[in-house]
Amino acid sequence: RRAAEHALARSDREADPRLRVNVLYAAALCATHQGDWRAGRRYTEERLEIARMLDDERMVAVALNDLGVDAISSGDLEAGTRFFEKSRALAARIGESRTVASTTNNLADASLIQGDHASARALAEEAIALTPPDDPWRVHPESNLAFALLGLGEVELAAEKFRDTIEVVRRVLGP
Repeated sequence: RRAAEHALARSDREADPRLRVNVLYAAALCATHQGDWRAGRRYTEERLEIARMLDDERMVAVALNDLGVDAISSGDLEAGTRFFEKSRALAARIGESRTVASTTNNLADASLIQGDHASARALAEEAIALTPPDDPWRVHPESNLAFALLGLGEVELAAEKFRDTIEVVRRVLGP
């Protein structure tokens, strides 16, 4: 994080904006993982500003999704859900299926947090349908589906989905 912040402080805001976006992403990711939600959000908001300036709708959709993650992580479910819904709508409009899958899965996360297991199940199933079977990221909606099923009392099916999730992890990590 320190290296990314140092690079941001030394760089000219008018220099290559796409390069700055990459450094902002790294700084936001590190800050968020360290629990500094405000810094993560600040970096992601700057990414969103640059994405809009560049008229890069894919980058806007990704930044909106990341702002949703920041909001959820800091306890603001309502704001997080709004960001996810905006991201998903934009991503769907421009045909960015990976971002649609990611935001749909993040909406499943929000539903799980709120105890709405039926919505979480539907959203996780939608995210799974949008994700190729060999994509390692698929472990996220697979595990959300398992937790949703458990919350719905479908213990046997949940156990099966947890086993599927473990199998995905094994495939990704290897023997």
